[in-house]
Parts: sequence; C-alpha cells; structure tokens
Amino acid sequence: MTRRQELMRRLSALKKKRKPKKKRKKRKPKAIYNPNEKLELRDFQKDGVRWLEKNNFRAILADAQGTGKTVQALSCIARNQAKLLPVLVVCPSSVVWNWERESIRWVGGVRVHVVEDMKEEFPIVPANITICSWDMLVYRQEELEKMNFNFLIADEAHYIKNPESQRHQAFLRVLGDSPYSLLMTGTPLINNQMEFEILKNVIGDNETPILRRILEDVDKSVPPKNRITVPVVLPDELRSEYDSIVNEFGDFIESYLRKSMKMEMVEEKKESLLKAEYLAKITYLRRLLGRAKVPVVAKWIEKMVKNKKPVVIFGEHVEILDLLAMILNKKRIKFVRYDGTTSRVNRQIAIDAFQLGRVSVILCSKSACEGITLTRSHNLAFVQRFWTPASEEQAEDRIHRMGQTKRSDIWLFEVVDSYDERLSEILEIKREIIEDNLLVEEVLLSETQEIQSKKHKDIKTLTEQPHVKPKFPDLPHRKFLKGIIFDPYSWSSEMLQRGLKRRGYQVRDIVEKESGGFINLRASQQFQHKRWERQLIAEGMIALTGKPVRQDRERQRRYRRT
Repeated sequence: MTRRQELMRRLSALKKKRKPKKKRKKRKPKAIYNPNEKLELRDFQKDGVRWLEKNNFRAILADAQGTGKTVQALSCIARNQAKLLPVLVVCPSSVVWNWERESIRWVGGVRVHVVEDMKEEFPIVPANITICSWDMLVYRQEELEKMNFNFLIADEAHYIKNPESQRHQAFLRVLGDSPYSLLMTGTPLINNQMEFEILKNVIGDNETPILRRILEDVDKSVPPKNRITVPVVLPDELRSEYDSIVNEFGDFIESYLRKSMKMEMVEEKKESLLKAEYLAKITYLRRLLGRAKVPVVAKWIEKMVKNKKPVVIFGEHVEILDLLAMILNKKRIKFVRYDGTTSRVNRQIAIDAFQLGRVSVILCSKSACEGITLTRSHNLAFVQRFWTPASEEQAEDRIHRMGQTKRSDIWLFEVVDSYDERLSEILEIKREIIEDNLLVEEVLLSETQEIQSKKHKDIKTLTEQPHVKPKFPDLPHRKFLKGIIFDPYSWSSEMLQRGLKRRGYQVRDIVEKESGGFINLRASQQFQHKRWERQLIAEGMIALTGKPVRQDRERQRRYRRT
C-alpha cells in the first residue's frame, strides 16, 4: 500500500468516526405573565374604577401604598379604550417595566411602547400606551407634545410638587389640552399644605376630586405597623470627631479634604463648603452617625438571620451600604443589593432572590422606595433615616402591603444625643401636618433598650477613611484571564465592572442570568487550545484562565491570513 493510499484510508476512517453535530433547539422566550391567569379586581378597587369614571378621568387617586392604584388605572383604560387611547404613563424609572407588564396583562390587545433612552425612535405606528420615566419626560418633551395623548397618568405625582422644576413644567406642556388626566400618589403631601394645593392645580383647581383610602380600611387582614426605636451610644473615637464637626467645622473639613483630594483643590472646595456650612455639617454628621450604627445593625441582622427572619435594610449614603456589605461578607451572611447603580436586570434578580428565599437580607437605597414588593419579610430597618415621612413610609410599605400576614416591625436605629434625635423631631412635626390634612393609618410605637456601639476594626472616622471601597479579590494577570463567572446573589455586575476597570482589565461583554453571570475579558483567539482552567478566587466568583498565544505565533497566523 502506497503512502497516499494509507493516508486516504486514515482520513476516511476519521470521517466515519465523526458524529454529526446536533442541532440546538431554539428556546422559546418566557412569557412575562401567565395568559391563563384569571384577573379580578377587589371590591374596593372596583369602587375606585367607578369613582374615576364618574369624575370623567380628571382626578387625584391618593390611595395608600400597596393598595393597587396601577391596576385601577389600567382597568379604567381597558373599560374605556375608545375614549382614553392613546395614553401616556409617566412614572419613576424603577417601575417603568412593571407598568409595561401590567399594561399587557390588564388591557388586552394593546400596543405598548417604553421610552428607554434619549435617542430611541418612536414606532411608526403609534402605540396605544406609551410609558416613560420622569427623566425621559424632560428629555423627550418636544416629541411627546406632538403625539396628542388623550389620557395622561402621572404615577408618584409628588415628583411634580415643585412648580419651578423641569418635571412639573414638562408635564404641563405635554398635558396641554388633553381632555383626561390622572395623578396617582400614596404621598400627596410631603412637607406642607402648599405642595398638596399645587397637585390639585395641575388637574384643575382646588375642587379637584380626590380619593384617599388607607390599607387598614380596604384590607383588614393586613396586621398593623409597629415602629421600634433602637437607641445607640456613640463610641468615644466617633464622638470626638462628631464634636469636631459641630464646633470646629473649618478645621475638620480641611483635615478631611487633605486626605480625600489633591492639595491644589483643597482651599477651593473648603471655601465652597463653608458657604453652605449648615447643610454641609448635617451631611457629614449623618455620614459619621451612619458609620457608628453599622456594627449594631450588622449584629442585629446576624441575630435575625439565625432566627430565620428575613430583613430589609434601608440607608441613604452609598458608603454606609458598602460598609454594611463588607461586614456581612465577613460574617458570611448572603445578601443582595438594590441601589441607584444596580441595573434593571440586577434589580429584578435581587427582588426575586429575596422573595423566593435564596437570600435573607436585601440592602436598599432610596431608589428601592417605590414600586417593589418585599412582603417575605416583616422586619425592616433604617440604618439612616430619610428627610421626609413620605419617603420613610414609602420604604416601610415595601413590606407593609396587601399580602403581608404578620405585623410589620420597623426598626429605627438612632444615636443618643446627636443629630439623629433632632431629625426624628422634625419628622414627627411633618407627620402632624400630614395627619391634619390627610387620612393616615395608626402606627404602634415602642422602644428597646439602649445599645452600646463597640468600635469595629472596619469602622474608622471620616478623617481616617474618607472613602469606603468594598474589598475586591486578587485576580490572575490579565493576559491569563479569559473571564469571570459570578453568582449574581453574591456579586453585582456593576461592582465587578468598576473593580475590573480600576485594575486595568477591559470588559468585552457581560451575560447575566438568574443562574449565574459571565464577564468576558479577552477574545478566545488570544489563547491556545481554548481550554480553560477554573480557579475559585472568592465565594461566588470563579476565574477562567488559559495559556495565552505567543506573540510570534500570532504574527505568523496574521501573515498567513493576509
């Protein structure tokens, strides 16, 4: 047998051994709702729909949080399509996608369009229901004006309580001569009576019809809300800096700025802060007090989790949530996070992880105050109080809403003999103003024993540690690292991207799923054999590494291609 015949024989044998590739089945996209689901309004919601129809769809629906204002508005559209379409819904960005889903569920056969960004073109065939955020309303105002909507719905209408704001003016221009408009807000009065009057004037005048019902009136099965004050004693080191901020703000701010920015910028920034000294003082005091409360809150979370009680935590400053996340990681307590930097996909992942019991802790900023349900927990804590009762009640009503079967305990951590006590007094004064003008639910009040906050090794004063950065694991050298597989319940893709970019890695693309995420850092062609080794670099994070292609081989390949 000649060499050629032997070669041909071997090639034919190889061909026989090769199995044909199986065709991958195309996965059908999951429906965003169950088409066979039976939708039915509760009796009080039916009353709300009839009330809106009676008032010719020009009214303020001020039902309390968690009573289903969205489905009442959509039911009106479903029953009166010929009269109300086309519709524009303006809402907070956090609930845009909820409005889309609910519109498809409750209003059959409609075309729904979500205004996602500033450059996206509107559909050639106009949608029946257009949904945009309050920010997009300002940016796309001129285009929306030309669309001549019949019915405008303003969800969380307190966003336009200031008549000089861009949101207020843009809404009025888009509203124009539209015959029907509905303002929806569970908190129509934020600070004073004047804000309530402004909302009335958006619809018409002081005689604007208003419907206000609270949770305890429409659903007797929901247990009451109980606010528990937890006094915290400030450690000596933090008390010393607290007094420095109050009494010697100029010296404090200079020491702080010298550690946090370049020398040539210190004087300019210091002068700017001293011009608004009162507000600047409050900001730094609240940040310091937040740091003091973090160890106490972390210990409280640990105790709750051991007793199998899921908890919701709200804070205002990102650095406070970062510190809390750092300590929880050290205690090996799994949590998810929902703040302003969390992407839309990760927000839904965080909510589902918490509600389905995959984690017992969710850390939230103010961005989580609206449009989400966290009724798996009946314990919610404020590591930092918000400025208005309305904001706090919106946060509290993430757990205190229809579907809750236990008493909602709201834990208010408050540093003794500090600005926390003054803020608590201001909030109570504002609550009295609201009670004089609106129907509000009764809340139980209680107090626990005073807690001594011990100095935690990760908690430093503001001048010692101006910025808090979450600890990022050590990674292999960039030329060996193909990508990172991560658990979305342990690591957010936003945090990973920031950490990777700070260390000089270039992110090519990201794939995120509930089962896991993958960050692609280098092209497969840059590695030999395309075989990846898995290296556990942190809990919930795996690095894929490979042997990079030598530069001379890569040059030869490129030469052959040309």
